[in-house]
Amino acid sequence: MRRATPLILLLLFVAAAVHSFAQTQTQTERDKAAEFADEIKRTPCDSTKRKEAVIALFERMGAPKSAIKTQEFDRGENILITKQGKSTETIFIGAHYDKVDDGCGAIDNWTGILILANIYHSLVNVQTEKTYVFAAFDSEEKGLLGSKFMAKKAKEEKDLKVCSMVNFDSFGFTAPQAPGNMANSKMVRAAKDLAKEVDFVLYSDSIDNGDSDSSAFNDVGIPAITFDGLNATGAKYLHNTNDRVEGIDAASLVSGYSFGNMFIAKLDELSCDAFYKKKKS
Repeated sequence: MRRATPLILLLLFVAAAVHSFAQTQTQTERDKAAEFADEIKRTPCDSTKRKEAVIALFERMGAPKSAIKTQEFDRGENILITKQGKSTETIFIGAHYDKVDDGCGAIDNWTGILILANIYHSLVNVQTEKTYVFAAFDSEEKGLLGSKFMAKKAKEEKDLKVCSMVNFDSFGFTAPQAPGNMANSKMVRAAKDLAKEVDFVLYSDSIDNGDSDSSAFNDVGIPAITFDGLNATGAKYLHNTNDRVEGIDAASLVSGYSFGNMFIAKLDELSCDAFYKKKKS
């Protein structure tokens, strides 16, 4: 039997929340849902205030100001926070913070930003094997511009060994799903295997005409996956005036956060090239 590491202890702590999405919640899960519900009320509906709100959120989650960096590109500005691990092998964890003109952008994608920041908070003082770059992407709604810029930079950096990328985009209605048209197939299989371990079904149906920042990484050969918490009803709220704070089920965020933590804990144990195509000898 392997000795439990701090990250595995975290995995065990959060495991129950995913399965309990549609069941009776524990007090811990209710408390976390209340935290998310409180945070979602503070969604900045004004696009000009979202960058500052992301930075303030990460500071509340324990990120020192010196650790928060910005990455400018021609049509926006990404926000990066690095959590150093025992090795320089790197996993990107991302969510976009920009929004379309209509609606508040609470579902798409302040929910993803909240999950991203809370995962940072859960890992910041935990010893991990790999290094994590938490990325809040700008200009996703303009064609994945922020993530395309970052993925290209990561691919070009010769001294950076990138293992994979995990993305969170639009929660509030159901337990996590992983659209197959936005994901590396090996990562989807790993996520489904993990879901089975904690006794829930992870759906991977493609979203017609949908895309997200994971595609920018997959396109340059970095294995990536997107998780969302949408159902047929939730999808109707996107990109219109219905995207508001009202109607968001905080339990969906708890479920996405919890499963995200578990999945990242699994990735931390795997070989960095676990999802890459094997080179022919």
